[in-house]
Amino acid sequence: HWYAAMEIRPPSLLVKFDGKLAGLYVQQRIEHEEERRLEMAGSYYSARPEVRIFTASEIRDVLAKPAEHADPKIKVTTATEAKRHAWFGVEYVPVNKDLAEQFKVEKPTKDGQQGFIVNAVYSGSPAEKLGIREGDILLRIEAPGRPYPIELNARLAGDDRYGYSRWYGFDDEERLGPLSPTWKNRKNFLTRLLDAVGVGKKVKITFCRPDDEQETPPKTQTLEYTIEQAPQDLESAPRWQNRKLGLTVKNMTYEVRHALNLAADAPGVILAKIEPGSPTLIARIFPNEIITHLGGTPLTSARQMRDLVAAAHKAGKKK
Repeated sequence: HWYAAMEIRPPSLLVKFDGKLAGLYVQQRIEHEEERRLEMAGSYYSARPEVRIFTASEIRDVLAKPAEHADPKIKVTTATEAKRHAWFGVEYVPVNKDLAEQFKVEKPTKDGQQGFIVNAVYSGSPAEKLGIREGDILLRIEAPGRPYPIELNARLAGDDRYGYSRWYGFDDEERLGPLSPTWKNRKNFLTRLLDAVGVGKKVKITFCRPDDEQETPPKTQTLEYTIEQAPQDLESAPRWQNRKLGLTVKNMTYEVRHALNLAADAPGVILAKIEPGSPTLIARIFPNEIITHLGGTPLTSARQMRDLVAAAHKAGKKK
């Protein structure tokens, strides 16, 4: 392919001396681009997009009939729906060399370099329906159209930004307020991978099931999973903001209830944000706490809390 001088910044139009279009200098979309980037996550050089010159003859059909060449993965959605992810319905921790030796899974995990150990399975999740248990080790995922499976590298299991927080010395939890959340961020490597493949696509998941009583290494197993969209998590949950009180609350979601061991019908809304100097902060109510009742009424949603506060104001209540 033709490549431009470093001084040219993409995206750029390239024209001939007579003013006619010669080509475009833009980023190249490649097949299974999202999956490949995830697979090479953490590598500085692999994160760079491929930028090259597309000649006018190459892009003639695209410019003439753009609708026929649009990426079907790209869809316009609401802001809330755009934050929803795919899911398998598990939490996990990385395999390491010692665990691989303990569980006798050195071979399938490549001596502890590959594999996510499932340490929680959400109730009603696809993983639960497919029989995945705590202690199972997820090894790789085969996506449709991919020539080879995507390995679940153990170093990618513990960080939702693929190692960037290690480089820069911070993570999301440190910026959320006085109380760190006990629930897991759903934007992890497995979630991003399933998002990249796409909801509705069928993948093959290979895993092994260690058993302390068995003397021989466990055999790998493969199951088929049609990717489903997850229920609303804390990122995409409905919220209500009140500037006068200086708070933003969100509905309780499945990962929060799981982490706090709360029943599905337990009342409460999550304090997602508290404004500095607000009445809420002065009352020593902090982010990531749960408000269970308001005026003696159990809270079931952020919208209900909004209605109760509005009714209190209408009734002349100041506290």
